[in-house]
Amino acid sequence: MSIPARSHRVTFFPLDERSAAATALACLYEAFPVDRGGSGAYRRMISTLAFKQENITQYSKERFFSMKINMAHLKERSTSGGWINFAVFDAKSTNGDNAGLLNKLTIEARSNGLKVYQSALAFQSGGRIQFYGDKDLVAYLSKGWRPQWTHTINI
Repeated sequence: MSIPARSHRVTFFPLDERSAAATALACLYEAFPVDRGGSGAYRRMISTLAFKQENITQYSKERFFSMKINMAHLKERSTSGGWINFAVFDAKSTNGDNAGLLNKLTIEARSNGLKVYQSALAFQSGGRIQFYGDKDLVAYLSKGWRPQWTHTINI
């Protein structure tokens, strides 16, 4: 066994998982600038660490940048006599894509096990509550519905 010409002593003081992975990756690049053996093990190790860093970064974004959205999940009798499960979300798109936001929130509510046949966004505009969503649901809500949030979901 040969001893490397340079030895490195590294002390880690990571603030979170992402900085720990980034620090480890940077130290490997510095400690092993070339793969002298030609085996490819170094490249595999570096690519594995880079993949893990990417996953940790995604985890950190989901963990630290998720938003809690208030929602009401309600069940009302329909005009045809059956029941309709619907969801109203306390949200408004910041970029003007209310349809995309409503779709994302509806999918998230369904993935949490809620039955949602119709959905709408509820938000304040000009001192009034406005609604955006399924036409029939918006007409129903506009007749005087006031928010009574029953759940919160994370996106």
